[in-house]
Amino acid sequence: MRILLTILLSLVTLFGFGQSVTAPEPKSFTINTANQDASGFSLSGFSPTATLLCAIGLPQAPSGTTFYLSTTTGLTPASGYTMTGNKTRLAFTGTMASINTALATLKVNTNATSGNIQISVSATVNPTGYYYNPTNGHFYRPISSGANFANAITLSSQQTFKGQTGYLVTITSNDEDLFIFNNVPQSNIWFAADDRTTEARWVISAGPEVNTLLRIGNASGTNQQGVYNNWAGGEPNDWGGNEDAAVTKWGGGFYWNDLSVANVNPYVIEFGTWTNPDDQTFTEFYSNSVIHSNGNTLRAQFTFNFGSNVDETKFKSKIITSNDDITYNTNNSLVALNGIGRVDLTNQIDTVMISGTGNKATIGVGQAEFSYVNISNGTTTLYIDLSRFGATQPSSINSVSILDVYNGPVTYQQTSTYWAHYIVPSTLTKVTDGTSSFNSSIRNAGYNNWAFMSNITFAQNTMNKYHKISMDIQQSDLLTLLGSAVTVSDVYLAFREFADRGILGDESKYFTSGIQFHNADVNDDGVFDERDCYALLTHLQGTSSLWPNPPALGEIMKIVTSTAYDNITKQNWNTYTG
Repeated sequence: MRILLTILLSLVTLFGFGQSVTAPEPKSFTINTANQDASGFSLSGFSPTATLLCAIGLPQAPSGTTFYLSTTTGLTPASGYTMTGNKTRLAFTGTMASINTALATLKVNTNATSGNIQISVSATVNPTGYYYNPTNGHFYRPISSGANFANAITLSSQQTFKGQTGYLVTITSNDEDLFIFNNVPQSNIWFAADDRTTEARWVISAGPEVNTLLRIGNASGTNQQGVYNNWAGGEPNDWGGNEDAAVTKWGGGFYWNDLSVANVNPYVIEFGTWTNPDDQTFTEFYSNSVIHSNGNTLRAQFTFNFGSNVDETKFKSKIITSNDDITYNTNNSLVALNGIGRVDLTNQIDTVMISGTGNKATIGVGQAEFSYVNISNGTTTLYIDLSRFGATQPSSINSVSILDVYNGPVTYQQTSTYWAHYIVPSTLTKVTDGTSSFNSSIRNAGYNNWAFMSNITFAQNTMNKYHKISMDIQQSDLLTLLGSAVTVSDVYLAFREFADRGILGDESKYFTSGIQFHNADVNDDGVFDERDCYALLTHLQGTSSLWPNPPALGEIMKIVTSTAYDNITKQNWNTYTG
């Protein structure tokens, strides 16, 4: 039984069309460095004349990480934002062309703290009267006409926006509090916090965090550890025995206060129940993100593209590891993919090192010239004194560390009377320009030779364990998916393609991609012919099945890299295995 590269046949031609945000591949930034290129995001599929709302945010990043756009022509900052300066979030409007021009100039500034840097970019046709927070992926709608507290909760829950039901805004972080402060011009704004049920027991009264305890006690009370509070000094105080609901931006400042629930105050409706922008499910709203690293860190982040007709959240994945690439440990738990097919399995990486292949030579500071390099014609040759090796075979050395000028692979070349010869894939600029911290141990011997006063040690290389990714899906969800894998239109299209291509089968009229040929070749013999059409038809009729009963995911789907998938054409499809 063959493994299908994708589930759908006729719907493959829909992949990649429509409105979308494309994200770049992850990269490692340099710590404590400004103006690093973070370009690669782009919008597509929107009307070229439409005014779009675009937002950039850092859902996760080491403290002090910022970004900026060096080109902002044609863009207008959303309320509460400016286009200049370093940012942790930014929202603006413009056409698709002007936004893409700006995104191509996205730069990141890092600090000395290593860690992941997630950059999120979102876009939609500009919604008047709504504010988007790119840090959590929520929309906010201020209501300046106001209401009493109970009505504010009720009226908020009656509103919908882009497929999401609203709720009176909850403020669960300093970032969100600042977002409200900077974007909503009114003061004394109701938000979902009250002690109406039990005096001096403050809880969140709406939204996904409803009934979460904020604080016990009024002015002399105690905020709950790990739960965000931002009360003004001496507040809440239940002044007059009649203040049971909270406002933010009290008196125009950046603090909370308690007021009477009968007051008519402005309020804000919040839309969105997730914490990560990648998990948003707004309709007609498109987002994507990339997780870079500040410094060298191990990461395991994957994005799976099933096309627009498969629910990615039905799939789960995990990492399995091995010391020998034969027996794999499957103890990790399966983690569900999010709404755009992304999953972060970094915490499942096994960081314990195992023995690798070959040995590494470490050339440190010493008293004798036991090693030197010759740099000529763009080739660097390293020479190590044979007397230093002992029982280590010179041919087993495949990596080397040389002072502070090089640390990486080398290729063994030969041995002469006194020296082992290796090719270094670098010109060792710290040697030639004199910027090494060990200049006193490096001597220019002339004729493109630099000798090292060195001590040399040898050790077996180590390596990370072998890692693979495993994917699974509930059997009931798999059967539902298979129910739509081969439809009447798929079989009809296959018959038309076969019938109209002629006996030689060398002309494609209806299949538009190599993937369609690959999937239509259901007996996996490298030829799409009448036998495949018959198998598709009998499967559709229920006479026979293309898959075992019950099928397993690995028998119907294969994970391939996006670059390999994109290279499968109508001319070369049958050169790709299963």
